[in-house]
Amino acid sequence: MSQSLGLGLFFGVTTIFYGYAFFWGGWLVADKVEAAYGIYTGGDIFALLLIIMIGSFFIGNIPTHYKAIRDAKVGGKLAFDVINHVSEIQTNAHGSKMVSRDTLKGKIEFVNVGFHYGSRPDVQVLKDFSCCFEVGKTTALVGPSGSGKSTVI
Repeated sequence: MSQSLGLGLFFGVTTIFYGYAFFWGGWLVADKVEAAYGIYTGGDIFALLLIIMIGSFFIGNIPTHYKAIRDAKVGGKLAFDVINHVSEIQTNAHGSKMVSRDTLKGKIEFVNVGFHYGSRPDVQVLKDFSCCFEVGKTTALVGPSGSGKSTVI
């Protein structure tokens, strides 16, 4: 019942608006009211009505996009919070020395490693995993989700 009342009210207000706009436009054309740049014509009035209708439509649709705008603002704030975060680990604190890559020697090697998380003892993440990470070389870990890439890191 309230939907039909709201729809009727919408069409009633729209009809009154269009009626008033056509009356006013007709009066301007009939009396040849001069504007700063000349006389209004029927085309001018029709263009003005279209501008009002299309502008009203787009202004009326702004609230539907408000949630996306608000979500983008929140996401942007979270991203800037991460970017501007000051780490508790200071790499060049007083008394510390930076180690250059050229001075590093050695390697990290995994040989037949098996691993289960304590919270999921029935799922084996790594089984007979072997890999060698050498200094100065890039090694990529590739595999499907849950295959243990993050566990190795």
